[in-house]
Amino acid sequence: AFTLLDRYGQVNHQSLAQHITPYNAPLASSPMATDLSSTHDLAMLNGMISKQAAMISFNNDFKLMMILSLIAIPLVLMLRRPRFDQAQPKEAAPVME
Repeated sequence: AFTLLDRYGQVNHQSLAQHITPYNAPLASSPMATDLSSTHDLAMLNGMISKQAAMISFNNDFKLMMILSLIAIPLVLMLRRPRFDQAQPKEAAPVME
């Protein structure tokens, strides 16, 4: 689960970060003043992108766990208790000395 979480985090970070350009109109018109030539602002944007990517990766990981759990439920319902033959007495278990 941690491997998928880390992989999803990197993939989501890359897909979110590719939209951060100086030519992105919504980023330029946002109320948050960002200067893409400033290392402080770039570090702040990277932190925000990392948090969002982590959240998306947690959602993807939990979705995968939900699907695997839903697949496993019918398998659990097919399990039965072992049947013991009532006519034959149970043999004593051998004891090691």
